[in-house]
Amino acid sequence: MCSSAAMKQMKSEPATDGHFPREKVIGVLKEGWERLVSFCEEDPLDPPKPKTLKSLMNGLDSISAVEILISVESLIDVKLPSDTVRAGGYKDCTDLLNDVLPKIENRFNSKFKSTNAR
Repeated sequence: MCSSAAMKQMKSEPATDGHFPREKVIGVLKEGWERLVSFCEEDPLDPPKPKTLKSLMNGLDSISAVEILISVESLIDVKLPSDTVRAGGYKDCTDLLNDVLPKIENRFNSKFKSTNAR
């Protein structure tokens, strides 16, 4: 899992103009993916280690993916439910993006449509 210091580095100014910042959200999701997955990679110069369950797993678990959503929430100023993330996690970053990006955008648009309708 990502440390709170690393998550703070990923935070940005909230989007306040009512337009979904798609490219910024994609950037935060990709950066979060790279940050969390890099913790699991082995150094090729290290001697071989015995295989563990963690070393055999590929992708990103759903709990770690929820951590990435925290950074997205601070960017778009919208609370995202934990079920935005698919149970079981994601096999690669494209899998994550394809699943969560439409959900995030829908949640964002729902908030700002109701705000703008007042």
